[in-house]
Amino acid sequence: MKRLLVAAAAAALTLAAPAGAATEPRYVVALGDSFSAGVQPGPGQRKSYSYPKESYANQMLSRASRLLHEPLKLEMLACGGATTPSMGGFEIKPCDPGVGGFKLPYANTASRTSQLRYALRFLRAHRGQVAFVTMTVGGNNLLRCVDSATGGFDVNCITGSYDAIKADLPVIARKLKRAAGRGVPLLGSGYPDPYLQFYLRGADQRALAQSSLGIQHQLNDTLQQVYASAGWSFVSVDGVFATDTPLDQTTNLDPYGQVPVSVAMICEMTWMCAPTPQGPNIHPNHAGYAAYASANLSLLKRAVR
Repeated sequence: MKRLLVAAAAAALTLAAPAGAATEPRYVVALGDSFSAGVQPGPGQRKSYSYPKESYANQMLSRASRLLHEPLKLEMLACGGATTPSMGGFEIKPCDPGVGGFKLPYANTASRTSQLRYALRFLRAHRGQVAFVTMTVGGNNLLRCVDSATGGFDVNCITGSYDAIKADLPVIARKLKRAAGRGVPLLGSGYPDPYLQFYLRGADQRALAQSSLGIQHQLNDTLQQVYASAGWSFVSVDGVFATDTPLDQTTNLDPYGQVPVSVAMICEMTWMCAPTPQGPNIHPNHAGYAAYASANLSLLKRAVR
């Protein structure tokens, strides 16, 4: 009788864990633009490259694995240079090159080979294997509206960029949600304000730094509204980058002396204050992507409770 009970228990365990289930990877799918792709300035030159190992999604992996009690694998699909129209396949914009042999599995040169089209196929083909999805996109819509050399902003261009986000991103976000299936946490991130660095360029540029905050807040407000309407969680990075800290709160930053805390954080967590040829560059450095990872993990913890 004892042997029969042991055999029955073993059979029950076999049925509870189908063959091959333990070997199926669980994925973290990273989508969006260069802020998702971990883009960094290339060594000794102005060109930027995708460094997936630096990305915030990759920096989340070990902690997210512990949180979810399972090993996770990163599926990096983010395209450096992506806009909401190019991600959706509405316009052509090839991706920034990667390093270390990294190459995206799609061309992003037509609607049928766009990031969105490939991501939808991947999510549908891996239903039940996706732990969560991250995305940062929309910032490049505004990039062409800013002259980084002079600090000038094209207001009409910026307004049109918000309109494009409102038109494109809801379609993208809803399609991804349907493809991922029920119960998959979807995390859409906002942006810091790299143009706070204008504050360090002299008194005549400080008004532009202040103006950039208004543009950044409107961008993030727009993203938050779109993500909420599409059933995504919005990850604000204002707190980790101190973007929401008033400019009259200061700290010491060598070699500039007393500067606003938010300006100092941009210098410490992006390449905006780095000397040429690496800077000025809008992308986060390792510490900046780690801050993104922390903000995303905080929201992921709430999503999986």
